[in-house]
Amino acid sequence: MLAILSPAPVRNQEVAAPVNPEPRTTRQIPRSHHARIRTWVNYGMTIPQVAEVYGVAVGVIERILRRA
Repeated sequence: MLAILSPAPVRNQEVAAPVNPEPRTTRQIPRSHHARIRTWVNYGMTIPQVAEVYGVAVGVIERILRRA
């Protein structure tokens, strides 16, 4: 014989999205770092990860990789 368990309570809480008060500024990445960025991506680092390291938008890293 199997016992019937009552279902777990459902919690309906609204979660507010985090608000970042300071906008991301586009910083210039020195040309001397471009080779390092290409190497990181070749060895498996994702473009969003590289962008996070430098604190820039993903598009900035993509532009650097296209110029290679």
